[in-house]
Amino acid sequence: MKVKLKDKTFTYRFATEKDVDIINRFDKRIFTEATTRFYFRHPKKMLIRMMQNGGRIIVVFFKERLVAWAALTTRITDKSGKPNKIKRKDYNKYGFIMAAAVSKRYRGNGIQKFLIKKRIEYLKKHNKKYVLNCVNPKNQYSVANTFASGFKYNAVEYNKKLKKYINHYILKL
Repeated sequence: MKVKLKDKTFTYRFATEKDVDIINRFDKRIFTEATTRFYFRHPKKMLIRMMQNGGRIIVVFFKERLVAWAALTTRITDKSGKPNKIKRKDYNKYGFIMAAAVSKRYRGNGIQKFLIKKRIEYLKKHNKKYVLNCVNPKNQYSVANTFASGFKYNAVEYNKKLKKYINHYILKL
């Protein structure tokens, strides 16, 4: 599908497992280009897991070149349920948007906001009542886009594995 953002026309679609290698190479580049260490590297195995069990990855291209990707899942686990104080019996009401990356060269075109909107639309179609999102508080652009998309701050947790604080946000659909 096509979308015009600012003065550029991008194509986007759901990724397949055939796309994992290109997403992985792109993600490595984004990670090494990051000037601050708020970006989390997404290894190949993690990307594959993101596309399983209710998960999807949206890929965005400009003239056949991958310029962004973003993941979502229709199923939450204790990892996202517990910090948000969600009862297990209510997990099926929630979707989760996670992991997004935009090429430095294409930032400022509204791609991240577009990807948030598309993931929310997808979760609405799958009868979710709420959407969760986690953002490193040092990532000012993602925090701003999260609030601009209607999310409310919900909780904070310290991630021992990442050795970083993570803010949790929620959106009622």
